[in-house]
Amino acid sequence: MNRFTLATVSIAALCAFGGAIAGEAGERSRADVVAEMHAARASGLTDALHSEDSGSFHLSRQTATAGLTRAEVLAQLAAARASGEFAELHSEDSGSDYLTRHAAPSTLTRAQVRAEMLAARASGELQAMTSEDSGSAYLASAQVTQRPVVLAAR
Repeated sequence: MNRFTLATVSIAALCAFGGAIAGEAGERSRADVVAEMHAARASGLTDALHSEDSGSFHLSRQTATAGLTRAEVLAQLAAARASGEFAELHSEDSGSDYLTRHAAPSTLTRAQVRAEMLAARASGELQAMTSEDSGSAYLASAQVTQRPVVLAAR
């Protein structure tokens, strides 16, 4: 095991064990976390998630639960190709220009946005989201609650 992988697994283990050691109500026991970590190592999951592609290949093999039928997805693809949206999103700029031109209007006031930004700054979220990993570690932590994300709107 190289130093980077060892350090990454050690940090992950410390994070996982932190809550169990603190004895927080509703948390799994240390033995449960250790058993889960051993199972992940044995299955190759830790190696897959800390490999050169950061687990992208492993995660791409997971079963999708989109809720759309194959026919619906193909119909959406055909419509996107016919409208030119598909070509725009797969262009040299990865669709940045297209998404900028088709951005949904904001429903928040300037004061609301400013208040959210100040709250994010105070909680450390702003720093985490603009850090070197673009917030990946912060979003992967158990402390973050799931928020709805709108990638595109019509």
